[in-house]
Amino acid sequence: MMNASMMISAMDTSLYMDTTTARTLSRSRAGPSAIAKPKFVRFTNSTQTGRNVSKVRWLLDNSYMGVPDPYASEYFVSGSWSSVGDVNDICLWGLDVGPSAKEGEKDSKVTLITKAVVKGNVTDMSVLSGDRFCLCTSDGALYVYKGNKNRDEKFVSVTQAAAGQLFSYRGRNSHATAIAVKDDVIVTGGEDGSIVECNSAGLNVIRRLERVDPLSITTACFVGRNEVMTGNGGGQLKLWDLRNNSNEPVQILNPNVLMNNLYGVSSICQHPSQTHAVIVGYQSGCMDLWDMRLGPECDPIANLAGEGGSLSEIYFHQINSDHFFSCAQSGQVCHWYPGERLSNPLQVPVEYTTDLNIEFLKKGLVFKEVHTSPFPINSMSLSRNDRIVVGSDSGVVFCTEIRV
Repeated sequence: MMNASMMISAMDTSLYMDTTTARTLSRSRAGPSAIAKPKFVRFTNSTQTGRNVSKVRWLLDNSYMGVPDPYASEYFVSGSWSSVGDVNDICLWGLDVGPSAKEGEKDSKVTLITKAVVKGNVTDMSVLSGDRFCLCTSDGALYVYKGNKNRDEKFVSVTQAAAGQLFSYRGRNSHATAIAVKDDVIVTGGEDGSIVECNSAGLNVIRRLERVDPLSITTACFVGRNEVMTGNGGGQLKLWDLRNNSNEPVQILNPNVLMNNLYGVSSICQHPSQTHAVIVGYQSGCMDLWDMRLGPECDPIANLAGEGGSLSEIYFHQINSDHFFSCAQSGQVCHWYPGERLSNPLQVPVEYTTDLNIEFLKKGLVFKEVHTSPFPINSMSLSRNDRIVVGSDSGVVFCTEIRV
């Protein structure tokens, strides 16, 4: 169907069940893909926020020592959206986990620490440092917030450090739709196809690329120190070098028409160690794995079928990078990982196997559902302590531990 690519199609999917209810996405008719594993002690917590949750992000833990702590206290922030009115909430939450009297469980408690009001819907959010995060809104504004701690190093409040009105069209505010962060640099994309580069200290505009995309920019991701990849509403990817004086992208990757990816890019996720590899999620529900080194005319290395519904966000696990997670408007949060003992593993072209050392390219890809909801899931975030927080249109934030 296309040269130098591997396709995992929903039409020829084989279904296998194991103790984790993992399903195998493969052309083969092999046996079960996983072996029963010991019972995992975990916690699950659902907390009502009272609003539709558009974005959730864990704040970074400065005391993190590199090994997940099953009883660490953590903090996360959430932003909301509303179909009526123009005022929404920015909430700071604390998660405390402790041992439980019930075997195989832990006690968990999510507490609302403080909230702030923001004008417009929260359209994207990113963490700058351990106590600072930024967000953009449907009013075309970019905000930076700072969390304030007490003597015990616990967050007690959050304050707005700066704000900037960046996008407008014909005298009216235009949506800011995407945000990406690298060190103290913030890049945000707009509904009008513009890109704005700012510093995080005072939100001073460093550079503005006016309407460089004929379509709305739907997502953005730093893939290098000075390189930003954006996706648009037509499924096209563009790579921008912020050092380049030109307003032209240095690389354009066109959508895979055969996989119906013309509906738009919804998420871009960079591999933690092989930084030239990115997984892209589309509103069609499909995912593509791209190798950016192959140039502008290349095809995806792999076309991966999702579980249905527009993909909201995708994240690689930062340590076990053969694992990644996705959430979708169909209400599912999925954990994707390499298959086990497949008798007829999927093969990829030889010229790629040595450069992209990703296990699921060799063994096939399986997934298990971490969480399901009858409402669209808009956002998720992974913490360094192997926890996941999920936000949806149900108004609930869901927290649980993951096993990788």
